[in-house]
Amino acid sequence: MFVQTRWRAVVRESQIPRYSLYVVVSEGAGQNVYTGGQVTPEVAVYYGDKTAVTAAKKDKATEETELTAENGKYKLKKLEKDADYMLSYGANLAAGKNKGSVAVSGTGRYGGSVTVKFTIEKKAIY
Repeated sequence: MFVQTRWRAVVRESQIPRYSLYVVVSEGAGQNVYTGGQVTPEVAVYYGDKTAVTAAKKDKATEETELTAENGKYKLKKLEKDADYMLSYGANLAAGKNKGSVAVSGTGRYGGSVTVKFTIEKKAIY
C-alpha cells in the first residue's frame, strides 16, 4: 500500500531583526541630488551579528570588500536584491536631511522589514 503525503513548508533562515542589518545607501555619482522627481539611490544590504553590524554603523563603513571579505573587518553577508529582499522607496521628492527613505523587506529565507532614511542633497545652481 502506498500513501502519498502532501505538505508544504516555508523555511525562513531568520526574521530580520533591525540590529542584524546594515543598509548602505549609495551617495556616489549624484544619486542623492534633488532632481524634481523621485530620488532612488542604489542600496546594498548586509546581514550579520549585532556586534559586527554595530561596529560597521559606528565606523560608517561603505566598502563591500571591507564589509564582506573573509579577511575584512566586519565579515557581513551581502544579501541579494529580489532573492533575499525587496526595496520600496518613499516619495523622496524634497531636498534635506532625512527627507529620503527606503524600506527593505525580507523575502525568501528572510522575513521582516526596516526603513532607512537618507539625505537628499540640494542641487547646485551655477
